[in-house]
Parts: sequence; structure tokens; C-alpha cells
Amino acid sequence: MSESKPADVAIVGYGPTGQLLALMVGHQGHKVVVVDRWPDLYPLPRAVHFDDEIARILQAAGATEPSKRSSSRATYIGGAMRLETF
Repeated sequence: MSESKPADVAIVGYGPTGQLLALMVGHQGHKVVVVDRWPDLYPLPRAVHFDDEIARILQAAGATEPSKRSSSRATYIGGAMRLETF
């Protein structure tokens, strides 16, 4: 049996949105508990694209470094795609 601990905020779902919300609420000093129906993280990418607004939200949450390490940009020159990882 697991021990109960009080929390200020309960988040249901630990997908990309639930993870970001838990991070942001935790940074505000609140005790957060997250529940999900699966015992492990989903192994495949789910948030595979984000725009400038999402980049600002991730930056505000302090979560930009992992995304920078795995980011890439596709450019099309003369019908050919060039993938640049940075």
C-alpha cells in the first residue's frame, strides 16, 4: 500500500501537456501529484512539432535545453529536402 501525501494540485494525465503543467505549477512552489493510467512514460514521440509560442512556453518553464539537443530544421532547396540538426 502506498503512503498518501498532501498535494496542492492534482493533474490527470502525464502526456506532454500534463508534464509541462506539472513542471510549471511545481516551479510556482506548489506540491503537485500527477496520475496516469499507464505505469511508464509513452515510449514514442508525441509532441514532435512546436511553433514560436510553444517555444516561449517551454522557455518560461525552463524546459528548452532537452528540446534544443534534439531539434532539427528542414529546408527545401530546388525540391530537395535538407535536414539540419542543431
